[in-house]
Amino acid sequence: MSWRLSAALLTLALSLSSARAGATTASVFGIGPRSRALAGAGSSQNLGYEAAFTNPAALSLSEVTSLSAGYDVTSAWLYLQRASATERRFDSPPLTGAELGFTLPLSVGRQRFVLGFASLSPGGAVARAQLPLGEVPQFPLLLTREQAVDFDLALGLRPFRFLAVGLGVRALSTLSGIAQVERGKTTTTTHVSDSLEPVLSPVLGLSAFFDAKTTLALTLRAPLRADFDIQLGAVDLGATQLPPLNLAGVAHYDPLAVQAELARQVGPLTGMFGAVYQRFRDTPTLLPRTVTCPAARPDCLALDASAPELHDTFDLHVAFALGLPLTRRVSSQLRAGYAFVPSPIPEQTGASNLLDNARHRFGLGYGLALQKPLLPIDIDCALSLDQLVTRTSHKQPDTPPDNAGAPSLTTRGHVFGLSIGLTVKL
Repeated sequence: MSWRLSAALLTLALSLSSARAGATTASVFGIGPRSRALAGAGSSQNLGYEAAFTNPAALSLSEVTSLSAGYDVTSAWLYLQRASATERRFDSPPLTGAELGFTLPLSVGRQRFVLGFASLSPGGAVARAQLPLGEVPQFPLLLTREQAVDFDLALGLRPFRFLAVGLGVRALSTLSGIAQVERGKTTTTTHVSDSLEPVLSPVLGLSAFFDAKTTLALTLRAPLRADFDIQLGAVDLGATQLPPLNLAGVAHYDPLAVQAELARQVGPLTGMFGAVYQRFRDTPTLLPRTVTCPAARPDCLALDASAPELHDTFDLHVAFALGLPLTRRVSSQLRAGYAFVPSPIPEQTGASNLLDNARHRFGLGYGLALQKPLLPIDIDCALSLDQLVTRTSHKQPDTPPDNAGAPSLTTRGHVFGLSIGLTVKL
């Protein structure tokens, strides 16, 4: 009972400082209503503060100082079916988030540049790490990737009429600390000392303007990784002696991503066509061994965790934006997009049950822009639907029959998203 109480206290202490393992919501669904409506496209467009994430070079298209705030909610309806058993819904509560951003045009001499900031903060915490064992059915890329805070700060400028460039950084936090369990006469006490430290990853952007109606955009996002590392000293519980434990792992990992997009405007209609390459093959081991073998017993039974064998992906997308002038001072834009997002996780034929499906992603949105002498604001909203392609993983014959995915596991479902944003132009 003493050890169980200590473990519970330690878990509670860790969760107080803690988003679950994975990448950010922006990487999966978009960082604001404009990019969400375009199904992840729009790196060639003036998306306001969202360009700090999608393409820093596109910040140079922003003409005014602006402050933005928004709200989004994402709800996943995922289903699992083991062989011929009854299908059940995978537990995944709705996720809400707050969107914040700004654009700030500045100049040095004759050179104009724009500073932009974008943030998407899921409710609940900043850096919680929750990594179940690989045998436990889980959606590590679709669900847990939604639950990390994303901060993006970037600078865009247009040194030539035909070219814009941009540089930005993304920021997350690592969690490290020390935990001690002390045994008293009748109770045990857990002391945790932890700290959050920032990690940064660069984002590079480029926009080439072939003419007033044709744009090519390129964006490079370097890998972004945030670890957690809590050292638990040896525990003496009288009859039980526990060795030092290392509660460590990767709380967040975004792979190297390269996005290319070509946009062409025909009258009030702009078409966007592009692709995103993500280098998932470099995904590290998410949960390393908890106990380190002592030098005297190098062949102890501490289990080694291997890195997941993921493969690289290419996402293809197409999107359209239709400008709809309403009056001299009021304009609007209808946005729509589609993307096919393949899964980097191979079929789960062994003991692990890391689940993922290819997705058809649809986006639809509307933006309303008011200008002076009216109140100078923009109102944007977006709806998104990610339809998962039904997938079945068949286990190898030597897989234990009590494995949660044996002899086969079928997954399907869909994810709904809603995003609303308000921008005040100063």
